[in-house]
Amino acid sequence: MKKDSFLTLFENTLSPPPETPLCGRELCSDLEGWDSMGVLSFIAMVNREYGLTLEVEKIYACKSVDELAALVADQLES
Repeated sequence: MKKDSFLTLFENTLSPPPETPLCGRELCSDLEGWDSMGVLSFIAMVNREYGLTLEVEKIYACKSVDELAALVADQLES
């Protein structure tokens, strides 16, 4: 999984999308669109784009966008 592709997909799931491109170091709690609907959109995007079903507890355990990317990458490798 390419990180830049993941970041673009993630940006597009947030409503409203961030004003500047994400780099990965952002805290999820600081993102305006990262709420319960944002999490659901993220789950749907990961399922659609990567064919994965992530556990909600693991998503909420991620504190940063980089940790979300690592979660998806780890699931793709297993």
